[in-house]
Amino acid sequence: MITNGIAIFVDADHGRDKATRRSIEFLTVLLGGVSIDESCKQQGFIALNSTDAETGGLCKASKKGVYYYKLAKFFTLPIAGQPVTIYEDSQPAIDLVSSNAISSHAKHMATAIAYSSITRTNRPWLYQTRIYQHEDTTG
Repeated sequence: MITNGIAIFVDADHGRDKATRRSIEFLTVLLGGVSIDESCKQQGFIALNSTDAETGGLCKASKKGVYYYKLAKFFTLPIAGQPVTIYEDSQPAIDLVSSNAISSHAKHMATAIAYSSITRTNRPWLYQTRIYQHEDTTG
């Protein structure tokens, strides 16, 4: 369910670029269900696995979330002060970011985001959720 506030959808395609082995991240920001920002860019690092790629995408999404949250407050929009919802389809990436722990492997990623624990966080500006894909039960 898409909220009337700010919602961000993020996904990453691990190792998509065969020449550089870099992943591609996809990001869409919605305001009241209308797309206001989109990006599809190659990540600036080589992800060793899909969780790294997805975590990098979450970092970018959370930065955009902070930006649009502050922008809504600056312009005193009716949605000002409502949390930003980030939709992610990788449970391992959500678990890594919400664990409040930085491993030696993940420290090259956004350490500030991992420390902020974006899943149901005490931070009023951000809420993380997972997109569940429907299983095909037709046979």
